[in-house]
Amino acid sequence: MKAKTILVISAMLVASACLAQDAVKIEWKPKAGMTSKLKLATTFKSDFGQGVQDVKFSATITNKVIEVKPSGDTVLEEKTSDVSLMLGEQDMSAMVPSETATLTLKPNGKVVEKKSDQPDEMKNARLDNVNEFVYPDKALKVNETWVNKFSADKDKGTRAALATYTYLGMEKVGTADCYKVKYVYKETEGDAPMSAEGTMWLRVDGAGAQKADYTIKNVTFGPSQPTEAKVNLSRID
Repeated sequence: MKAKTILVISAMLVASACLAQDAVKIEWKPKAGMTSKLKLATTFKSDFGQGVQDVKFSATITNKVIEVKPSGDTVLEEKTSDVSLMLGEQDMSAMVPSETATLTLKPNGKVVEKKSDQPDEMKNARLDNVNEFVYPDKALKVNETWVNKFSADKDKGTRAALATYTYLGMEKVGTADCYKVKYVYKETEGDAPMSAEGTMWLRVDGAGAQKADYTIKNVTFGPSQPTEAKVNLSRID
């Protein structure tokens, strides 16, 4: 009887160990001086006063970790360069300034503060929320989810929203081992609420995003009417 009990307990321990191995901890592991360079490409249709046109925007985004504070908060410098903006056949790149922003983020990636040298009319806090990614606070198995909640902020012009992430498994992107994550974002108030859906690939080594593909609906750029935009983000260094 004792032997049978020991066998049952042993089997349970083995099963528990196997289940634990199936769970992964998706983490960001910033270190001072760490850098990454990504290529951003966005396409959409919009009317900036000359009729509806195809719009293509691209830029290089260079991130550098300036400091990891004792609290765990990270100070990140984000530079946007090599900007290209095409409205139909017109090259409007000269009208879009490069940007340098300094962000303070919690250990899970939640943005605490953002300071940018962009003119106020170029800022888009609602779009910033769409692009924010928060890491889970626990190990996850395939198809398990976690969320990121946003409160409305009248001063910034943002709305209450909810982002839901689903871990889909492991996948290699180029030479990088990545966690594949489904992403769904929805504003939960107001007319024509902005939403987004797509996929992200996060590096297993904790170095952040390797790639992202998503579609944003009811997004506005400047004075344009709400439109649908397709976004691709790919790591190039």
